[in-house]
Amino acid sequence: HYKEAKEIFEQAETSTRENMGSSSNSIVLDKELAQKHIELGNLYHRIQRFDAAAHEYMKATRLDPKNINARINLAKTLAQRGQTKLAHKELENIIAENPYNIPARIHLAMLLYATGNTVDARMELSQALLYDPPNKHVKMYLAMTEQATESILAHDPNEINGSTARESRADI
Repeated sequence: HYKEAKEIFEQAETSTRENMGSSSNSIVLDKELAQKHIELGNLYHRIQRFDAAAHEYMKATRLDPKNINARINLAKTLAQRGQTKLAHKELENIIAENPYNIPARIHLAMLLYATGNTVDARMELSQALLYDPPNKHVKMYLAMTEQATESILAHDPNEINGSTARESRADI
């Protein structure tokens, strides 16, 4: 894996030297470099070096802030590092910029589901289904969250997202 990462870096470095010059080349170069950082981040992610992967995804998002794949990969990696609040914020930002971004909605729903917030996960997936009705992934995850919610309610009808209804009302 190190050899692959080294080759990616060397290709990006060579490309940088060749493309230095005009501002339009600079924009293209930034996108190309961002793509190389994503590839390197993916390699690190595959070998479960999440800190290094997150670092590469952050570099990619700095070079190309509109690259949604880099931002989603960053959010997923942050979640795997235990930084769920940062991951949640990144996914929320993507959705705020483009409410029709189904992959971001799916990842946010899965993050909510993984942290025990099945109600909000279902709401996110329901919204995604409104925007993309034939999406099989959304339907599958929605069914999974509905089944989990039914299971939770069958076990304890007062249970809502990990706390009882009584506890939730006390916060009001």
